[in-house]
Amino acid sequence: MYENKEGVREGIVTWAAPRGIAASEGVSKEERINYYLATEETTLRDGTHVIPSFETVEMILLCWDMFGVELAISEGSYIETEV
Repeated sequence: MYENKEGVREGIVTWAAPRGIAASEGVSKEERINYYLATEETTLRDGTHVIPSFETVEMILLCWDMFGVELAISEGSYIETEV
């Protein structure tokens, strides 16, 4: 249907799905958020390194818990960082 062309990046960019403690509903929300922020590294297609805002991490966890899906990255949902 679609050709997979090297160098072409298509589709929606999403935050990583929660893993480990961040994916566990058996711990506090604060522990899940802290674990997610400590373990995930996100780089946008243009090479910008970003971390999700607090509100975005809450939505990442909510989307995962309710629907089992990753949250799309949108402008204003992150803070740019230096590596």
